[in-house]
Order: sequence, then structure tokens, then C-alpha cells
Amino acid sequence: MVFEFDPNRALGLVAEYGLKLGTTGETTPQQAIGELINYLPIFQFSGGAMLQLDAADVLNIATTGVGASALARRWNDPLLVEVNEHTLSALLDQPDLLEALEQIEDFRNLANMAQQVVTSTKKLKKAEREKGKKSLDDDEKREKKESNSVKKQIREKLQKFLAKIPVFMYVTDFREEALKDIIESLDSDLFTRVTGLTVEDFRLLNKIGVFNASQMDAAIWQFRSFENASLHYADVDGVGDIHGKVGLWDTTVDADDMLVAEPEPGAVG
Repeated sequence: MVFEFDPNRALGLVAEYGLKLGTTGETTPQQAIGELINYLPIFQFSGGAMLQLDAADVLNIATTGVGASALARRWNDPLLVEVNEHTLSALLDQPDLLEALEQIEDFRNLANMAQQVVTSTKKLKKAEREKGKKSLDDDEKREKKESNSVKKQIREKLQKFLAKIPVFMYVTDFREEALKDIIESLDSDLFTRVTGLTVEDFRLLNKIGVFNASQMDAAIWQFRSFENASLHYADVDGVGDIHGKVGLWDTTVDADDMLVAEPEPGAVG
């Protein structure tokens, strides 16, 4: 048996395991953690007794213990967006979308940056096929480094946009539908006010594959768990009482998976 007197440290690792496994789309984070603790049970010492935690307890302690700063970092994760030759080529095929995006300060000069990455990537792939990755000359290596730098800048711009999504999730009244559907049909005006992006532009970005759906599911799950617990602790009537379904990115899950009990302090073993 292993004793741990910092619940957030130990349970954070277990929750991270569940959240990452949940990104495969084959299971929810709570189901993944539930399967793990069937073989590796976790007990909490409280009130003079050893109490076995379930998956909901683990997620609740880990997620609400992490706090808002960690959630903010989660929404700045590079894995949430797909920036590669395929998505950038698809973006360049949508001139109206590019023009609309470039009206937003963070996306100015996006077309030139995307074109630079696509052109360089194709050129370097050809050189690597012909000469091998280790045989690139100094100019090609510099071009590859510069292309990766531009790609990183584009990703960071998209991450700035995604950082506004939690604000939208918190403000909207809709929590039972998939977030993508809420944006596209149920609360479109609010989405535009919060992000500066029209629904049609968002729909095209989603169609292109800029957003990593499985990673978005995990991020939204973590946000909803934290939100539900915080509203419950704050005694906000109605808002924190979730029933039925809870929407993730492009799917929904049972609300029972989100309804977690408030943890009691104590050592975890």
C-alpha cells in the first residue's frame, strides 16, 4: 500500500490518465478512471475510517483542486488545434474565410503565413524523399526551422481564439447540447459577441479540421466538472444542478458522470 498526504498530487496523475485516455473517443475520462481503480483502488482516510473513492470522487478532487489557473493552461494546449499542411491548404482554399479572419487583429497576415508554411512543407518533403531527412543542406534546414516557427505562430493565434471558448461556455444557458451545436444554432449571437467570429466562419474552420475534437472533448469535460463543482460550492441555485445530458464538443455524455460529491480533506492511499 502507498500512502499519499497530498491528494491533489496523487489524484491529479490518475485524473490526467483518464483525461488523456478519454481523448481516444472510445471511453469517457470517468469510465477510464473507473476501470483503473477496479485494479488499483484508492482510499481516503476520513473520520477515523478508510473510504474507497469512486471515479467521480477522483475527478472531483483532482479537477477542483487544480483550480482555474490549470484550466486556463488546458485551454492554451497546442494539441487543441491542428496546424499542418492539410488544414492550412484547406484554409487557403477558403478566401472569404481568410478575409474574414484577417479582420481580427490576431489573424492579420494569416494568408501569407499559411501559404509560406504550405509551400515550404511541400518543398522540404520532396527534398527529404530525394535526399533523406539527414541530408538536407544548410539552406533547407534554415527554411525548415523558419517554417516551423511560422506554424507555431499560427497555432498560437488559434489558441488565443480558443481561450475565449470557456467564457462562452460559462455565459451561455445551454449545457445539455454539444458545444459545436450550441455555437452553430442555439446561441450564435452570443458566440459572435464573445469571440468576434461569425458562425459561418466557425463552421468552416470546424469543417477544415482546425479543432482537434477528441482533445476538445477532454478540455470541455474538465471545464464542466470544475464549473459544476464551483457553482455547487457557491450555492448557485439551479445552475449547478445538471440533469440528463451534458454537452462536450461534438457529443454529449450522461450528466451523472458530472455530478460529483464534495471531497472531504484527508490522506489518500
